[in-house]
Amino acid sequence: MASGRLEFIVQARDGNSARIALDPNRSVGLLTRKAMRELGDVVALKSPDGVRIDPDQSVGDTASVIGTNLQAVFEGEEDQAQPGGGGGAIVGLPRPNADRLHSVITMQDLLIGHEQQVNAAAFSRHDNGFASGSYDNQIIIWDLATWEPRRKIQDHSQPVTSVAWNPQQAGILASASGDETILVHNTDTGDCVARLAGHSDWIKALCWHPTDGRFLASASDDLTIAVWDAAAGQVQQRMQGHEDYLSSLSWCYGDEDLLASGAADNTVRIWQVSSGLALATVTEHTDEVRAVAWNPREATQLASGGEDRLVFVFDVVRVGGRVQVSVLHRLERHTGDVNAVAWSPDGLLASGSDDSQIMVWNAGKGEVLCTLMGHSARVNCLAWSPLVQGMLASGSLDNSVIIWSEPDPTVAESVEVRTEVSMKRVAASRAALEANAKPRAKVYLELSKHKERVSSVAFSRHDN
Repeated sequence: MASGRLEFIVQARDGNSARIALDPNRSVGLLTRKAMRELGDVVALKSPDGVRIDPDQSVGDTASVIGTNLQAVFEGEEDQAQPGGGGGAIVGLPRPNADRLHSVITMQDLLIGHEQQVNAAAFSRHDNGFASGSYDNQIIIWDLATWEPRRKIQDHSQPVTSVAWNPQQAGILASASGDETILVHNTDTGDCVARLAGHSDWIKALCWHPTDGRFLASASDDLTIAVWDAAAGQVQQRMQGHEDYLSSLSWCYGDEDLLASGAADNTVRIWQVSSGLALATVTEHTDEVRAVAWNPREATQLASGGEDRLVFVFDVVRVGGRVQVSVLHRLERHTGDVNAVAWSPDGLLASGSDDSQIMVWNAGKGEVLCTLMGHSARVNCLAWSPLVQGMLASGSLDNSVIIWSEPDPTVAESVEVRTEVSMKRVAASRAALEANAKPRAKVYLELSKHKERVSSVAFSRHDN
């Protein structure tokens, strides 16, 4: 056992056990979360003699009373709530068959820190850093080794819509906002090292050049795409052609002169960066395109998702001075708008939707490998870790980020896994958040008799 850490034996009701070491100064609540990652649906801790452990008590204090051999117990079926029942994110796996499901998919952690919906998420390829951006105008840098916020950045004056880590420089993060600016931060110090201003409306998407950390692309509601020399703070190329606001952007990994964009004009466009010309306009979607993403493993594959509830996988091939685009798969499982698509480093495709679900696809076969149900509202963004195989992050309208593990395709082939929400665990997480939050006003009475807008109100100082 490492110095300064306590070792706990967490025992599940079915006999499975996990050995967990924790810092004595951390709470038992963290032990509970780690136990859930190991054993599935762990919702309470008890000592071997049956005494319930206070989740607010430190591990060191608990160990001094009962020793280091703790027992985790599963709650009964009555504690299982159905997905969509309200309030939060999944933190475990349903029973029965937890062992079988655990080998297919695991919920890693629930990150609660934003006060409004989470719009953006990105993993660093240099360390264990993870960034999220929100409508609360904040960026949170999370340390995934401890599952705690490492730094909060509050330099934007409007909602943060996109975040992207520099592919070459560790700790350098770009962010876009409704304040029409792009900020580049050194996340180690929290300093803003560059401010890029050149759009005249909300900036909705960012992406760095795949290998050259000098160049950053941005897409805006002003109908333009800009390619920046981020260090110089200058626009190197500007592209225009979409007829409605842009929502997404992705730089091709295999052909770095190609950039894909999606927009509210129902189209996906493929751009040549060097010339600024649109080489192809794809019109398969029948409603707004919300997301585009190039496959890092198969360089010619491009995915898109839209408000028509569809996910497309295209094959994009250079033909002379233009590109030829063909449909590989038309994926139709979501029941709400598709807001996010993301490829894992080894070629799995994830999609997130207004139906609050995340689907992980075998894009080669056009089949769903698993369905992740944990958010209580629409899924806004997705990101796969480039360093930790199988780690997926999702951000939602429910203000939370969920960190998932990737399903094993050799086990999950054609298996749909539907995880359920444990409301007791969610309530505990939410209560912890509320305890540190600012007091919120409550509606005492709603008066709705006026037929036109109300321009003034007044209380009497003499009576009620």
